[in-house]
Amino acid sequence: MTARRDRGLTFDAAVKELLRWAADDSGVAPKRESPAARRSAAERATRMTEQLKPNRVDAISQAWALERPDVDFWLAGFFLRIEYAHVLHDRRLQQAANDSGTSVGDLHLLLALRRNGPDSAMRPTDLYRALLVTSGAITKRLDSLRGQKLIERAAAEDDRRSELVKLTKRGQAIADTAMTRITGSLEGIVKASGVSRAELRRVDDSFRRLIAAM
Repeated sequence: MTARRDRGLTFDAAVKELLRWAADDSGVAPKRESPAARRSAAERATRMTEQLKPNRVDAISQAWALERPDVDFWLAGFFLRIEYAHVLHDRRLQQAANDSGTSVGDLHLLLALRRNGPDSAMRPTDLYRALLVTSGAITKRLDSLRGQKLIERAAAEDDRRSELVKLTKRGQAIADTAMTRITGSLEGIVKASGVSRAELRRVDDSFRRLIAAM
């Protein structure tokens, strides 16, 4: 078996070079720092190192780069990161649902009704189209939410034979509380990441263009 060729800096060496570059970037001579300042700098370096460590997607990309150097796996890795972000977000939704005493599917339906207006009603067909699920799944969720007294039936003004559903006061309270928790969690994530609103807008614009091309 032939030995694989060296592909440049190792991860540890690359991190050291990046930290050295960051320290030298100011263009001024370094000053004598206090022990507290040195500890703070060490903590920042540790956080930066942790953020730069290869994750599972990086490992997959690196494995393919070795096995199939003719294939650029970067794009596939990019979309895998989007998928992973969705998985992590779904876990937070699961926690919000658990805190509300309901399921993720039920919570999605409550939120769909809530964003339609606190006193407005929707047809089951509109709900399954909005949530991209089957009519059978919507029927199951509606039955569950009725049993929890989170929704109630309402007659359509234009057709008394058509069944509508709307939130009860308790259902609205659960939807509002869950949305507050979800948005607060996302704001915390963005703040911890250091990503600015302007950067997020650029990413959002890029995602819109990618989705439009799919």
